[in-house]
Amino acid sequence: MTHLHTILAGIALAGFLGAAGPAPQPTDVVAQVGTTTLTVADVQAMLAHIDPAVRDQALHNHVALDELVRGQLIRQELLVEAEAKKWDQDADVAYRAKTAHDAAIVDSYLASLNQPDASYPSDADVQAAYEANKTRFVKPREYHLAQIVFTVPADAPKSADTEAQKKLRELKQTLSRPHADFADTAKHVSQDKATAEKGGEIGWVRDDQLIPAIKDAVAGLQDNAISDPVRAADGWHLLKLLDTKPATTATLVEVKDKLVQALRQQKESANARAYLQQMQTKQPLELNEIALSHVAAP
Repeated sequence: MTHLHTILAGIALAGFLGAAGPAPQPTDVVAQVGTTTLTVADVQAMLAHIDPAVRDQALHNHVALDELVRGQLIRQELLVEAEAKKWDQDADVAYRAKTAHDAAIVDSYLASLNQPDASYPSDADVQAAYEANKTRFVKPREYHLAQIVFTVPADAPKSADTEAQKKLRELKQTLSRPHADFADTAKHVSQDKATAEKGGEIGWVRDDQLIPAIKDAVAGLQDNAISDPVRAADGWHLLKLLDTKPATTATLVEVKDKLVQALRQQKESANARAYLQQMQTKQPLELNEIALSHVAAP
């Protein structure tokens, strides 16, 4: 369990997420570094050509959209810098660029030839895939946690480590008394600023997202109980279990879209393999093994 730092900056992309205000124009600049800019039209073009799942996440998550735009802007700025130094004229770079260009054409052409029928998969296909993979759709147990943290670096003197643990043990005893206020205490004494401001609240955390030491500490707690002090990389943590959600299996409705996408991708791959096999049957590939052996000769 580490401190909950959030590193975000101010690229204003609210127009993509339906924020109030005038409709953005295609030429409006949404991000800039140096002389390199990205307009609304640039970002829309980028979103139109990326993986649909990534696009959907970006359009429904401001942070994800920010990260995509930042990454694209940095690549654009690097491209300007590289071209100014004529890096694109290097023979090795030019060959790799040509290879990537050709691969994009071939891959998209092959995909266009082997798209599954629009009716695939059927409801029966989806149901069968769901039943066959049900164990993969288990949603882990979740814990609603709050914490008080005493920061102790890993390389701190042993005395500092021991003192922090002792103070948290004493604090646990105090907080176990009737009417003790964990949230108010966290606001005043916790050294993790991000959670202290919220009364120590971390929020809901999945079982598989917890480090082993904290997972073990909270697994046996009753709701509203407080753990013994737990050592993590950043220091000692005192944890309060606010609520628990048991492990459940996602319903077919919840995973249907992902299943349909996976089945269509599998079908497309199978169609592509069959197409390539048929192509090689019609037009057998010929290899000159003697000439080829000279390639690897010392």
